[in-house]
Amino acid sequence: MIGVLANPSEERALREFFELFKTPWEFCQPGCPYEVVLCTTEDRLDGITAFDDEQHIQIRSQLQGAALSWAGDRLPIYGNSITFRHQGTSVLIEESSGECVAFMERRGDKVFARVGYDLFRQVQTLLSKGQPPANAGVPTLELHIGLLRNLIVASGLALVEIPPVPEGHAFTACLTHDVDHPCLRRHKFDRTMFGFLYRAIFGSIVNVGRGRLSLRR
Repeated sequence: MIGVLANPSEERALREFFELFKTPWEFCQPGCPYEVVLCTTEDRLDGITAFDDEQHIQIRSQLQGAALSWAGDRLPIYGNSITFRHQGTSVLIEESSGECVAFMERRGDKVFARVGYDLFRQVQTLLSKGQPPANAGVPTLELHIGLLRNLIVASGLALVEIPPVPEGHAFTACLTHDVDHPCLRRHKFDRTMFGFLYRAIFGSIVNVGRGRLSLRR
């Protein structure tokens, strides 16, 4: 079970995130043990604040609108992010400088993963504003999910997840068909009007002749 600590303003975004990343989760409840605690706010269950200071994590630089690199994929970040001085195992780097943006480190019987951006703020931006045309071909939200999945599995924990596709298949296709009837008063002797009349009159006659349409309808 994943326990989540997030800013109240990000609640809608995180709920949408876990509609796509289908694994058990809930908002953190005091006194409840969790295998994974995902935190995007300074508040902690044990009251600790200034997490980086407490864990002696050194911030290297602050970035705005960075392009990151993870497992050979380009991950665009919209808004603020930070890099860290090298420590632990680096899993995410800034594309141009190679500086560490996310790392993992084992301390005692626990594994910490520090990511230098707010995950749910990124999700909120993607769902509400989208991406610029230059990044239209980048599956940014899927990459965020993949990164979190990788961090959990790499820490040695088992992850229960419902895949978004049927077992034994690579993808799911959903076919829909919407028909919008134009307002003919706005179309006079143009392609829309003639196309509509052709389908409604001549197309119907042809379908009756072929037995595809009944005169009783």
